[in-house]
Amino acid sequence: MARKNLLANIAGPDVPDVEFPSKPALTAADTQQVKAADLPGSMPQRPPAAPTITKTGAFGTLGKSLATIASQADRARDIEEKLSAGFAVVELDPDTIDPAFISDRLGTQPEQDADLKQRIAEDGQLVPILVRPHPDNKGRYQVAYGHRRLRAVKALGRKVRAVVRELTDTQLVIAQGQENSARADLSYIEKCLFASALEKTGYSRDVIMSALSVDKAALSRMISLANKVPQEIAKAIGSAPGIGRVRWDELAEALQSDAALERARTAIQSFPFETAEGDQRFEVLVEAVKEKRASPKPPEVWHTPDGKAIAKISTAPGRTTLVLNDRLEPDFGQFIAGRLEALYKEFKKTRRGV
Repeated sequence: MARKNLLANIAGPDVPDVEFPSKPALTAADTQQVKAADLPGSMPQRPPAAPTITKTGAFGTLGKSLATIASQADRARDIEEKLSAGFAVVELDPDTIDPAFISDRLGTQPEQDADLKQRIAEDGQLVPILVRPHPDNKGRYQVAYGHRRLRAVKALGRKVRAVVRELTDTQLVIAQGQENSARADLSYIEKCLFASALEKTGYSRDVIMSALSVDKAALSRMISLANKVPQEIAKAIGSAPGIGRVRWDELAEALQSDAALERARTAIQSFPFETAEGDQRFEVLVEAVKEKRASPKPPEVWHTPDGKAIAKISTAPGRTTLVLNDRLEPDFGQFIAGRLEALYKEFKKTRRGV
């Protein structure tokens, strides 16, 4: 789904079409045909300031503080004017932006984040993030999507390019889910946990289906899986981008026994698990969860008084096997078979006497 269509879906038909530029700053060639002087973050041309007298000491410090406050107020008014005029992209201080109220990721991925930071350092932030005015903290914003871009730009010490829209909570989660689904940016388990978190927060399945672009059957499977895999286990494994639905379903079923769950909790504290990365953590846990079958005991060999090994007795849970060597002692097996009733009576008499 194109981002301009996504914005239209969540904000209504009054949202202007936005063609995101291939450069960090808009130019006259962009579809909005905005003059450079009117770009968000650009201050209008003002007449030269009158000469001022430089003061030192307390008066000078006070003057600088007042000038800073006035500059910040001008900046805030400038942003508000451009938003009210319909401009789509502004530059914001990353420190004024908070994350979405529901996380859709299992931690960070340092290598991918480093790659994104490098690309932005070289080419600029080509794609704006989507934010809304914070519903509880005036003067702050809340991310709908673009958390990784926000972290990268903040680490570079730059302002972040953002589309600011008035969004309800429902519109925010739909935008958050659709953006990541369109980019194939979330792993399967992250989508499952995101869906489960939305449902627990009170969102209808219709809203969640819209957010994740899935049908009713797929959503039911995702929420069922999220409910079967304990949060502590899923978070310990991480996003596991290469692991799909089938393998997660297999692990979820394996974790339904108390013994398997205990083995999993022990495994996530182990050295092999903690030193593994990405999908390898999933593999380590799967091996740990598998029920370890005890190696069968070697059969006991019974010898006759003259040293012939004519019988092997093997024991396993639920059964005992007696194997007789007819070659060394022909007819001995038939002899025992003919005396089974008498042997059983003797056995029961012995048991009663215990």
